[in-house]
Amino acid sequence: MRELIFRENKTDLRGGWRKSRAGKLTRFEKYAASIGATELEAMKHCVALKQWAAAQRFVHYVPEELLQFWGLEIHSEDDKLFTTK
Repeated sequence: MRELIFRENKTDLRGGWRKSRAGKLTRFEKYAASIGATELEAMKHCVALKQWAAAQRFVHYVPEELLQFWGLEIHSEDDKLFTTK
C-alpha cells in the first residue's frame, strides 16, 4: 500500500507516534486511503472520514489536528478515571 501524505507546511501530524509502528499504516490511514482522502485538506472536508473518526477516535488513532478541526472531543470522560491527584 502506498504511503499517505499527512503533511501541511512540512509538519508531520502524527509527531513521533508513527515512528514506533515500523512503517505500518494505522487503521485511520487505511480507511482514509480506501475512500481516497490522502491529503490533509481532503481529509478535513471528507464527511465519511469525519464520521468514521467520530465513531473510532477512542479505539483507533486519529490525528489530533483533524479532531480539533472537526470539533470532536480528543479525550473521553473515562480519562478522568486514570488521573492521579
